[in-house]
Amino acid sequence: MTKRPAKNVMQFEITASGLTPKVSELDGSVCFDKKSGELVNMIDPPNMNDASGKAYSDSLYYEINAKDGEADTYILTLTIDKKYLKAKRPPVPCNHRPYKHLGW
Repeated sequence: MTKRPAKNVMQFEITASGLTPKVSELDGSVCFDKKSGELVNMIDPPNMNDASGKAYSDSLYYEINAKDGEADTYILTLTIDKKYLKAKRPPVPCNHRPYKHLGW
């Protein structure tokens, strides 16, 4: 982010043919499994920091839901802590880096 967002919620559309995504209760990562239960890919738990590197936060989380009427399409919602965004010291530019692992 290069400027403070108007809302603390961002949404992303993801197509994952033949995979079932779910948010891990252990760490908040998003796992993409085959019907067999085999893990195929994942997005690391969310975290963010400002450009100074001194405003780290993991007070954000993912939700993922099927998109109505579209097979294998999901909406990934990222919710960021409002207090972090409203801090007196502006936390922008801000880096939110969701890393993917494994392969499709």
